[in-house]
Amino acid sequence: MKKHLLVLTLTLLAGFSFSQQDTCSCQNGIGSIEGASPKNHYEFENGVIAILCGYELDEVYSEFDIFDCVLKGSISRYGALENCKIEFDNDTLKIIGLKYLPSGDNWTWQNIEMSIEYILTDGKMLISSGISPAFHQLTTSIPVEEQQEFLIYLLLNKDNGLQHDWVWDEIIGKLEVIALTGNEEAIDVMINLQEITNYQLDGAYMEQYRDALATLEWIK
Repeated sequence: MKKHLLVLTLTLLAGFSFSQQDTCSCQNGIGSIEGASPKNHYEFENGVIAILCGYELDEVYSEFDIFDCVLKGSISRYGALENCKIEFDNDTLKIIGLKYLPSGDNWTWQNIEMSIEYILTDGKMLISSGISPAFHQLTTSIPVEEQQEFLIYLLLNKDNGLQHDWVWDEIIGKLEVIALTGNEEAIDVMINLQEITNYQLDGAYMEQYRDALATLEWIK
């Protein structure tokens, strides 16, 4: 009898451990498959645990899901082209969307905080605040004089016939940065870039340009 009770106890304990592990393992989603180990877990004061399943490099996450360990549902997800950093404090999980732009000194390319999403508790549940812009107007260390010099240079050379030789990713990136500071002239040039320069963007440059326009419209 004791032997049977011991076997039953061990079986129940094994089942309990498995269910706990199963609760806090990844589900099928973006960048994750069911049963995989999460990259991180976050325990809230109400006892609910959220896990992050996806890809991480140097503390920057992309193509990931945030799962609720109790309901096993996805609370939030980001695609392969979206980069984020994660912060967890004051019982709040913050997902900060990043964008790589030439916004540093001397137009240095760097990640800037573009969006913010909060995962927080509501009773025994986890809820998302939704994704919001991280700023109304971008703050950059690039002096206003340098910003204006770039715009003047661009407009002075727009008809020189050398557009095929321009470094368009730099031009689009700088224009986006200046436009995001609220500079109305830069916004107008950005919106009408192809007409102003009489140059048709294509390929990767066109994708970058469309993304810049979408970001500008979203921030407004």
